[in-house]
Amino acid sequence: MAAWTTPVGRLRSPAAVRIAPDEALRRLYDEQSQPLLRLATLLVWAMVPEAVSEIAEEVVHEAFAGMYREWRRLRDADKAVAYLRRAVVRRARLLAATGHGDRAPVTASTADEMLAALRVMPGHQCEALVLRYYANLPEAQAADAMGVSRGAFRWHLAQGMTSLRAFLDQGD
Repeated sequence: MAAWTTPVGRLRSPAAVRIAPDEALRRLYDEQSQPLLRLATLLVWAMVPEAVSEIAEEVVHEAFAGMYREWRRLRDADKAVAYLRRAVVRRARLLAATGHGDRAPVTASTADEMLAALRVMPGHQCEALVLRYYANLPEAQAADAMGVSRGAFRWHLAQGMTSLRAFLDQGD
């Protein structure tokens, strides 16, 4: 079973000091909830513009609830953060796919041009740009969060950049 070290709040190998899952998850929540909330907020805003902060908080809380349910099955505690990122991306994607918000264009005069561009581009392109340039994740971690190969991630990222350029050029 995975373990959590007390002094630095980093996940360690099974040989490390073991603590209760509730305490380990509380520490993980303290360390990762804000970065995950920022990620969820931007993904949700781009996909489901209504009630962004409430929905983003729900997405993050559901990710942690899923982590709690699966904690005992987690073999490598170092993968907990990657699991949470994937859960946030999947939930935001599910919200967009089930119609909780439309993808109608937002004009540059009513919102920041970059956010407006993210909102109208296809989901995988938006996710790739957000994970790589907003969350500042390395390519491998961003691809893992999306649940795609590195090659597919690079393709989505390139397509996203093309869409972003086209959107911004359209405003000129």
